Amino acid sequence: EIFQRALSAGEFVALADEISYVEAYLALEKARLEERLRVVWTVLAKEYMATAVPTLVLQPIVENGVIHGLGPKPAGGTLHIVISRLGQDLLFQVEDDGVGFDVNAVLAAENLGGERDGMQRPSIGLRNVDERLKMLYGTAYGLMIESTPGAGTRVVFKVPLPAAHPPV
Repeated sequence: EIFQRALSAGEFVALADEISYVEAYLALEKARLEERLRVVWTVLAKEYMATAVPTLVLQPIVENGVIHGLGPKPAGGTLHIVISRLGQDLLFQVEDDGVGFDVNAVLAAENLGGERDGMQRPSIGLRNVDERLKMLYGTAYGLMIESTPGAGTRVVFKVPLPAAHPPV
């Protein structure tokens, strides 16, 4: 079902469909990780469920949090997904209390062209989402990543609301 959705979707989908896609992905991960994965959704922008957002913009960020943040942590942890309105934008926040990483070390490894001293390059999925957001909406709409080793990671991004889209 997840694979079919990914193949059949266009460049944009309704926010409700993007959330549904992430929920389907998380159902698979919960089956694999069982009680090690807890997910808390806070959707404060319910009136925008029909608003178009880029396809597969949220799932790669959630996947990164599950696989790289919570997966390596023996006790697992909690993934918080928050979708709200901020001015004329939809604001997406994905935060985990997983293993975290040193952002500066990852950026240094990226600038050096790959894996170096055991530090892997940032997720290709995250890089693709960042580039797509910037290409569609400009540099103010890329990913913002905060992480602390041993404490977790927070990824934030915005999608502009259409100018003619008043609250329902």
